[in-house]
Formats: sequence, structure tokens, C-alpha cells
Amino acid sequence: MSEPKDKRVYCHVSNIDNKIFYVGSGSYYRPTRKAQRTKGWDFIAKKGYRVRVLKDFLNKSDSLELEELIIDTIGIDNLVNIGTGHHLKGKPSWNKGKTNYLSEEAKKKMGMSMARQCIDVTTNKKYKTLTDACKDINVSYSTTHKKLNGHLLNTNNNIKYI
Repeated sequence: MSEPKDKRVYCHVSNIDNKIFYVGSGSYYRPTRKAQRTKGWDFIAKKGYRVRVLKDFLNKSDSLELEELIIDTIGIDNLVNIGTGHHLKGKPSWNKGKTNYLSEEAKKKMGMSMARQCIDVTTNKKYKTLTDACKDINVSYSTTHKKLNGHLLNTNNNIKYI
């Protein structure tokens, strides 16, 4: 029997410097939960952050592998994570303001870039990100994201990726 595909890989981006400060893997609701975080995470998060889901509908082993790949690409010293893929490899550290880039391998594994442009096909209005589009037309990001990725049937959706 195969593992359920109920995990996601996500990151938290600081509102102060727009840098990724945390990469995680977990259940559908874990990216937005503030419980069971490190002191380093709390320190940055209290100044404001955004959640960015990088990949949905993964089994546990694939989500941990992708999480570890992204952390290794960014560098554990550039994050407040205390380890990668739930294996402790380092000590908590602060975001040192270094520029964080994902490798082509990580982007390929995610199946998309972290910010994809989209369009409202009824108005032809273009948006830099799906988040921007959803906020502008007041629709659920989660539902729209699932529709665009083919995980919801009956998809009557006016937003499309460009």
C-alpha cells in the first residue's frame, strides 16, 4: 500500500527583508501554525512573515526529501531551521541576510517556480502571483491553487497560470 499524499513543503518569508527564513514539511495546516517553533523562528515571525507553499500532495518521504534538498540549497546557516528533513544537523541560527536562491534541481522537483504569473481570463488582468490575483478578486488561494493544479474536480475557474 502506498503512502498517502497528504504532505506539503513550504517556506516562511520575512516581511522585513523578503528572505526565506524557514523551510518546512508537514500536514495541510502546518505552514500556518505557529506552535512548536524555535525561538529563532518566533523572533523573526513576530515582525511579520508570509507563507509560501512550494509543493502540495506529496507522500511523507518525498516531502522530507524535497525539504532537505531546499534547505541544503539555501544553506542551513541562512535559516532558523535546526536541521533538514527532520534530522538534526546543526544548531539554530539567525537569517544572516544572505541572498537565497533555489537550484535548478530544486525548482524542477517542485514542478514550478516559486512565483508564477497568472491571468484572470474574464478581464485579461495579469498578476505577478496567484496570491495577488486571489486577494484582488477576493477568492480563496487554497481552493484556486488546488483547481489550477488539477486536484479539484468541477473546476470553473477564471484564473489561469501564464
